[in-house]
Amino acid sequence: MSPLRVILLASALACSLAAQEFRATLQGDITDPSQAAVPNATVTLKNVETGIERSIPSDPAGHYLFQFVVPGRYTLTVKAAGFKTTVRDGITLSLNDNIRLDVQLPLGEAAETVSVVGDVAVVQAESSSLGSVVNREIIDNLPLKGHSSLYMYNLATGVVGQRYWEDVRPSDTGTNVLFTANGAPLASGDVSVDGVANTVNVGRGLALSPWVPPTDAVAEMKLQMGTLPAEYGRAGGAITNIVIKSGTNDLHGSMYEYFRSSALDANQFFPRGKGQKLTPYTVNTFGASVGGPVVIPKVYDGRNRTFFFFSYEGSREGNGQSTTSNVPTAKMRQGDFSEIPNVIYDPFSVQLINGIPTRTPIPDKVIPSSLQDPVARSMMKYWPEPNNPNTNPATPWVQNFVQGSKWPTTRDGYIVKIDHQLTQKHQTYTRFNIGDAFFNFNYDFDGLATPGRNVVHRPAKGIAINDTYLINPSTTLDTRIGYAFGKEQQRPYSYGFDLASLGFSKQFVNTVQYPAFPTISITGFQGLAGSGYVEQPGYTYTAQSSLSM
Repeated sequence: MSPLRVILLASALACSLAAQEFRATLQGDITDPSQAAVPNATVTLKNVETGIERSIPSDPAGHYLFQFVVPGRYTLTVKAAGFKTTVRDGITLSLNDNIRLDVQLPLGEAAETVSVVGDVAVVQAESSSLGSVVNREIIDNLPLKGHSSLYMYNLATGVVGQRYWEDVRPSDTGTNVLFTANGAPLASGDVSVDGVANTVNVGRGLALSPWVPPTDAVAEMKLQMGTLPAEYGRAGGAITNIVIKSGTNDLHGSMYEYFRSSALDANQFFPRGKGQKLTPYTVNTFGASVGGPVVIPKVYDGRNRTFFFFSYEGSREGNGQSTTSNVPTAKMRQGDFSEIPNVIYDPFSVQLINGIPTRTPIPDKVIPSSLQDPVARSMMKYWPEPNNPNTNPATPWVQNFVQGSKWPTTRDGYIVKIDHQLTQKHQTYTRFNIGDAFFNFNYDFDGLATPGRNVVHRPAKGIAINDTYLINPSTTLDTRIGYAFGKEQQRPYSYGFDLASLGFSKQFVNTVQYPAFPTISITGFQGLAGSGYVEQPGYTYTAQSSLSM
């Protein structure tokens, strides 16, 4: 072997360690009735849905090998001089399969055909990892409340999720990876879509998946665990592999909408007992997809060669929430704290009596205007008014405010995928996705100064480009590049608030970097504001090449 070839081989093997392969491998031996190897047999693998074929000869030992096979349904045809043509139907290859299928050729003329129909036994002795495949049939029949494809990790054996009580949505980027597989650390796995990394770091303490494909666009999903191959070196215990649908020779499409509303539900027992109405909520998840051959009348016919797939999914939600809290009463707002049993002291009246610092109680617990801070008086109007008449007269400020409301979520995402066969030995695909999500976190009351209610913006986009070239029957070069982007942006609901309107000095206002309503915390009472400011983008680039010989 020449030095140049050794260098190229070593480089390719080094690159392949970083690869995250999602496609399947089909291999086996071609033998005659006496179990002797049949060399030079023509072995053809045909995708039933796209018509794309790949043909290779068996080697001197009668072995054949198809690598980088897109998951789908296939037919295997074997032809050799002196033997009947054998056709094996019913071959289904799933994500990352490595299946062995041996074929015995009966003696006879090649013009005679023997068809064998039946499922291929999925025996993968070549892999030490464990895996659970979620195929299209399961996806179509599974009721999934939040419609997050990644949340289907709950279907895998040995997986324990951390958000089983929630509606996990595609926009819940952190929750979608909060699981442990076979005792591995929480959220230590990796996510790969169409063979490229789909996790980024946006400063939230974990590598999250900024783009979660809609379930309608997912062809298959596989969660691999156990002793993973070296190619999954980024993953700490589990790798979630997802492949996006591709177009076929037939034009297919779908349209859907999932609808939920509190208008169709009865009120719950305890809120009804408090005189509180049913917490309102609405959920609308809708989308459409279409895929097929690229056909331009009188210009180009892409059947058996070029295919497209397009998907859109959107969501408009008003997530229900209910609040019970303590807010200042009408008297307290005027400085009158006679409703509470505690003594109110004048903080400026400290004097020594018998050597002990002593303060003077405020008469009748009514704070005079001269002791009321003007900024505090301005803030008082931002607390909600009490609205629950069913309080204890001895403690009228306790649970005197109830609210049922909705916090909104808006999400849109688009996917375009093109598959193309340049020649029988040369195939490529490109996938592009872009999407965005806007929502407010849950909050305590409907007002500018409510705690929570962060204005959250989570854009995401990505691309995957793959090129597979069969150099000779035993050598395949596969090259792939990818890019994933996500951003965690959070603003307080009161972002941009004019602090001078509360009475703060101009000098103080000019020192504030991100103007927002001040955070107020009072023991035993509803607080004000307190949302954070986050601006954290994350990027992951993928460049990998694998030479299989």
